[in-house]
Amino acid sequence: MKTEMCLVVCFLVGVLVFYLLKQGCGCAAVVEGQTEIDCDERIIQIQTDFENLEDIDTLQIDDVYIAIGTKLSLSELLYIKKSKRDDFKKVDFEYVKNIASCGKRCGAKSLSFISAIGANNRSLNTYLNVKG
Repeated sequence: MKTEMCLVVCFLVGVLVFYLLKQGCGCAAVVEGQTEIDCDERIIQIQTDFENLEDIDTLQIDDVYIAIGTKLSLSELLYIKKSKRDDFKKVDFEYVKNIASCGKRCGAKSLSFISAIGANNRSLNTYLNVKG
């Protein structure tokens, strides 16, 4: 049976990805922080703080879908205060990298990552740089 790993957060895109997977796949392991989601017997819900992903390392994963990000105000898309940058990078870069690495260790053959329009690792804008 095909197993999908889907990183779900309480924002629109992550929830949408989850519901699309729920309709079509055989089994899904949903990894998320604090959000309670509507699960059936095909769904394994794993709550984590994303610092330690050892619970996931035991799963056999075929595909990984990542839709995660820090909730920012409109002004923070243009300028993230220096005091918030480390936390932003932790969630929007480190957690994404950790989930992708975990998926690879679990045998994933594909990775789908939803980032941001205009993401560019060479951008001078912190948001676009981290997302790229």
